[in-house]
Amino acid sequence: MRKRNILLNMLIITLTITAITIGVVVHAESPVNSIVKNIQNIFEKTGNTIVTSMNTALSMIVKILIKISEVLSIGLVIVGLFLWFSRISPYTGKRLIISAILLFIFAYILKHVYV
Repeated sequence: MRKRNILLNMLIITLTITAITIGVVVHAESPVNSIVKNIQNIFEKTGNTIVTSMNTALSMIVKILIKISEVLSIGLVIVGLFLWFSRISPYTGKRLIISAILLFIFAYILKHVYV
């Protein structure tokens, strides 16, 4: 684990030095301006990558949440109907059916708002 951190730090330092060197040689600007621009580019690209990854992960989580909510609401309706009509526990059956309806509405709204 520690070797991985050391290698990662060495890679970051190497990439930074390379970016600085290329910027100074190619653009023939003052070294300070070139260094600042290269560092800004590195942070901008890294930030864009992180935002894209987070959006993709959030989209996947929402899709999974919608599917789970739909399946769970169907299961709750089945169990609720069984408990209600078999008179084992009618009050619990009604509560399960109401909960399933609310869960399905939540999944429906989430599906049409986000996805």
